[in-house]
Amino acid sequence: MILVDFITSFLGGSVATAVIGFLGRDWLALRIKTAIERETNIRNSIFELKRSACLDALDVVDSVFSQRDWGQDVDKQSVSIKDARRAHNQLALTCDNPEILELYVKTLGLRTPDEPPGNLNADSIVDLRNAMRDELDFGKKLKFDRNKAWVAKLPGTNNNP
Repeated sequence: MILVDFITSFLGGSVATAVIGFLGRDWLALRIKTAIERETNIRNSIFELKRSACLDALDVVDSVFSQRDWGQDVDKQSVSIKDARRAHNQLALTCDNPEILELYVKTLGLRTPDEPPGNLNADSIVDLRNAMRDELDFGKKLKFDRNKAWVAKLPGTNNNP
């Protein structure tokens, strides 16, 4: 009788352990899957915020570039200080590389009153784009023809300042 009780108890315990182990494994797998999905969603959101900040900043740079005297006819874009400040804030909040913010400011031609004016040319936008490519993990730097780094005018476009 003691042997039967022992075997029943043993088998019952094994079954209970197996059921608990099975349920625990599924619970743990679900927790791991949920954590991975959450981390992936966070990374995707961060990437999208950075990407959007970079594109917004480049829009501002394009507008500012269109207002400069390049010695040729340029299709003008309106410049908004609100957009420029917003892009500056977005870059400051989302980008890990401080060089991006420095290049953005340089490309806009911003400086303190004590600083001499910089040599503003299309090189700065090439450097900014490449720093942004690096921030977004898009791979190696692209070699742009720096003389054709920015679209100044297109035939048939609307030239509204």
